[in-house]
Amino acid sequence: MKILVFLIIYFILFLLFYNFNEITSKSNYHYYTYMQNPNIIFLYYLAIIIDIIFILLFFLFFNNLKKEKYLRSKVISILLFVTSIVFTANVFGELYLGSTFYYGEVRDKQVLPILVNNFGFVGCYVVLSFSLSNFVRLNNKLKNTTKSFLYFLILILIVIILLGLYFFLREPWKM
Repeated sequence: MKILVFLIIYFILFLLFYNFNEITSKSNYHYYTYMQNPNIIFLYYLAIIIDIIFILLFFLFFNNLKKEKYLRSKVISILLFVTSIVFTANVFGELYLGSTFYYGEVRDKQVLPILVNNFGFVGCYVVLSFSLSNFVRLNNKLKNTTKSFLYFLILILIVIILLGLYFFLREPWKM
């Protein structure tokens, strides 16, 4: 469990620095013109704020879990899930803006799964699966086999939804 906690913290910190690096890129950066758009800059600042909130909720969650305050941990787990939904919506907001409008670069659908805020689909998968697995794990009314089945089902559902959205975004926009 400690290894998983360390990996999640490391991953979110990586996302935080990745988003900050994208905003502060120099003029010789390949996507410089794209990154100067106010909408895209707003989404990256929002991503940084979401990452910080996620890290704070993450620490609160495990601090309360250690102290065996399960009711408070469940509430924080729900907040983590809501934060992960906002996290995912922010990623898809940039995917929509980046693939719909032309910003002076050939950004349209290049490396779509990863090179957007919060590491794109990869970041969405990690954050959603982590927050949902904590929610399932804290449900004391379920047996361990049921929890394992639900966790597996949730992971498959997340992959199907993210892949469905990915294939939806690959199609040309009909405006």
